[in-house]
Amino acid sequence: MKRYAKEFRLSTAPQRTPLWYKERAGIPSASGLGFLFDTLKDGYSPSAKAKKYLKQLAFERKFGVTFENFVTKAMADGTFFEDFAKMVYVKETGNELTEAFSYVSDWFVATPDANVLEKGKAGLLECKIVGDATFMALMEEGIPIGHELQTQSQLMASGLDWVDYIVVNLKTRAYFILRVQRNNKLIKRIYDRLHEPLDLPTLKDVGVKQFDDNLLKEFMGENQLEEQDLIIADLPF
Repeated sequence: MKRYAKEFRLSTAPQRTPLWYKERAGIPSASGLGFLFDTLKDGYSPSAKAKKYLKQLAFERKFGVTFENFVTKAMADGTFFEDFAKMVYVKETGNELTEAFSYVSDWFVATPDANVLEKGKAGLLECKIVGDATFMALMEEGIPIGHELQTQSQLMASGLDWVDYIVVNLKTRAYFILRVQRNNKLIKRIYDRLHEPLDLPTLKDVGVKQFDDNLLKEFMGENQLEEQDLIIADLPF
């Protein structure tokens, strides 16, 4: 199953930069697999969540941009405190972390939170900053299917054997680390699903046109536009 990794290239575009967003526009991502795999009770028909995700992919493919989702406080906290989770992980394990870039193909993209080096062996790190209810559910039920799909797809793209999954609850100062081992059976399911038709909806043209970038620069002023670009680039989606 490690042959799948040969279909990916490693992109060094830093996370949440314009090039990083451009590379993933319209391509299913590791963090989106939970939506893509979500079905109705028949186990086949796409759920409302899946249909919404497919609409977003269709929008991205039409315009070559990443869909602008609403950013909740929890999402913003997850991005801001990701480096703190890495500090907790290093203190607990003594492992070395290096920056992880994106594994990109024309049919999938995965961006782990960090590369891990443990006694000369390489793995990946996935960080989750969660609230009380989610932390309690994870304690009771273990890793949710969406995160299982995310971590296994990262292993599919990288060809590595494990992901350390760290979950942090800031209020209680509680955390746990779960090592997710490679599951070739699930990886094959992921690979096969991503090579099935996505059945993206067709967006009606309704006479859509695009204005020239210079028009917006003229309206806002160069400095103001750059500041707005930074705000957009910081959105965690």
